[in-house]
Amino acid sequence: EEAVEWSKKTVQANPQFPGGHRSLAASYGSIGKLKEATDARLKLQELLPHLTISQLRENLPYFKESKTMERYLDGLRKAGLPE
Repeated sequence: EEAVEWSKKTVQANPQFPGGHRSLAASYGSIGKLKEATDARLKLQELLPHLTISQLRENLPYFKESKTMERYLDGLRKAGLPE
């Protein structure tokens, strides 16, 4: 829930930054708020229409632990981001 709040602040500060919407979708997905997760994912896909889970797995360098990366990606799956 704390990640949701920080992600909302990021989106408010810079609505065109895909990372804010991506984090918001993943955070909502992780806590089971699927409507909100879907809404955030749809905005993310407006900015990056061809984004996939596979691309993120290959291109997100800042996850030190694979367990953390998988939890993040699982939240995005729950939000409806395609593999």
